Amino acid sequence: MSASSIKRIDDTINVKVNYFFFPIMVRISGVNIPNHKHLWVALTSIYGVGPTRSKEILKAAKIKADRKVETLSEEELGVIRDELKNYTLE
Repeated sequence: MSASSIKRIDDTINVKVNYFFFPIMVRISGVNIPNHKHLWVALTSIYGVGPTRSKEILKAAKIKADRKVETLSEEELGVIRDELKNYTLE
């Protein structure tokens, strides 16, 4: 093995280890919400929440709909969870 191939293997291992520590998805109402989507789109993955209801929930929670899920704090996620309790969802 050459030194460059060993370095490449080490870089790959470090990336996988570092990726492991970052949260991949947020869980709301028993559904995994993908981090890379806009919040209003991600909420539609919950059964019973469409685009209109998703935007209503975010308006009531006073959170911008075009934000990415990965930028939310735990407090903001709590506000969204509390707001979802006002709706009948499956």
